[in-house]
Amino acid sequence: MKKLILLGSLLLAFSAVQAQVWLNQGQSGATLRTGIHENSGGYGYQVDLQYAFKGRLDLGVGFLQSFHPTDRLPANETPLGDLTEYGGTLWVEYWLIRSQSASGVEANAGLWLGTYQFAYRDYLLKNTLTGVLRKTTANSEYALGADFSLVYPLNSKWSLQPYIWFAYLLGVESYQLNTSDQQDSYHGSEGSVGVVLKKTFKRGQSGFVQLEQCLNDTKAEQAATFTLRIGYSLPGRE
Repeated sequence: MKKLILLGSLLLAFSAVQAQVWLNQGQSGATLRTGIHENSGGYGYQVDLQYAFKGRLDLGVGFLQSFHPTDRLPANETPLGDLTEYGGTLWVEYWLIRSQSASGVEANAGLWLGTYQFAYRDYLLKNTLTGVLRKTTANSEYALGADFSLVYPLNSKWSLQPYIWFAYLLGVESYQLNTSDQQDSYHGSEGSVGVVLKKTFKRGQSGFVQLEQCLNDTKAEQAATFTLRIGYSLPGRE
């Protein structure tokens, strides 16, 4: 039976990775993001909340929901249940480098750890060639990554931040074939490039728009995902 590649395994970038810096060096505060994502297997939405401590240590939590339309399934797969995916994530990142040049350009580099847990209500598919029923029940991923970004000030209010990140991940997927419980482990790499356009308001608050393209080689049938996000950052009191 040909295995349906699940969108959640590609979403490590969307709810977890913070390859961008939202606050100034030395600042603490919170950032809220929400966005939409899409690839060849489906689409969905996401929301995440991050807290930065002194501009060095980031802690974050996120949620996503993904949908897999029937017309995007492999030709020999027939859905018999609810093809909706729910995911939650936790991550921590430490910024090793946060430096600023005389021209005002800021360079940032960090390391991060993340865990991602996905759940399914009734993710049931039938292979029309073999008659085998496959029901996905859970998916877990763990990742270690690194990232780099540059912040270019356009003027006193606006800045542009291109970034890149990459990660190595380990995953375990649990499912049933007919009535037999199965479990598969997998591993691989994932990376992303993106850009953030940010406007700074009074008292250091800021809003931003973010575009990102993620590539994944652990499950090659869905190798690229596009994400659009908006967000707002609120620094704490000094």
